[in-house]
Amino acid sequence: MRNTIVIFIISIASCIHGIDILGADWYNHRIVKIDDFSGAGWITYGTYGSGVGQFDGPISVAIGFDGKIYIADRGNDRIVRIDDMTGAGWIALGGFDWPRDIAFDRHGKIYVVNEASDGIARIDDMTGAGWLSFGSTGSGVFEFLRPSGIAVGQSDNIYIADFQADRIVRIDDMTGSGWVTYGTHGSGVGQFDGPLRVAIRYNNRNRVALR
Repeated sequence: MRNTIVIFIISIASCIHGIDILGADWYNHRIVKIDDFSGAGWITYGTYGSGVGQFDGPISVAIGFDGKIYIADRGNDRIVRIDDMTGAGWIALGGFDWPRDIAFDRHGKIYVVNEASDGIARIDDMTGAGWLSFGSTGSGVFEFLRPSGIAVGQSDNIYIADFQADRIVRIDDMTGSGWVTYGTHGSGVGQFDGPLRVAIRYNNRNRVALR
């Protein structure tokens, strides 16, 4: 099985030659796969709607440790899992509030950013078992303002891009223990203007994707 890099189509990302690229094509209500930046192997999946094989503004796509494709179907307040770009194995789980991004820990648990309710959720699997929520509205401790990105480190630390608060947040677990933030508003050192994504490299260094 080929390795895969996942990107959000309306942000900037780099890729490695010969590695598949997946993107959430928000305005076209579909996801896209290409083999490389020549556009070879172009495949799309999805149309507008709320049924099977349909999306309403898919905004993020991720590959789970099971090799399956997970989509944040923002307008339908759900996440979707499919086996591959044919849409086989479609399963959807609702109850989210403008899901914005998806990540996984080393145990395969699923983390979702709920942008509209200023929090994050963790579930054990696509049945919704073990659902836990964390966060409320604000710019203080245990609070977020339109969080937009999430990543989970090798030790299961959780990193969140807190979009309107112009900071990134790190917590140890879903209780919020170990809460620490970095960043203020601006364009200087240690400042952000709407951080959208956080990506983890497993040497415990993190990268932030800005608008």
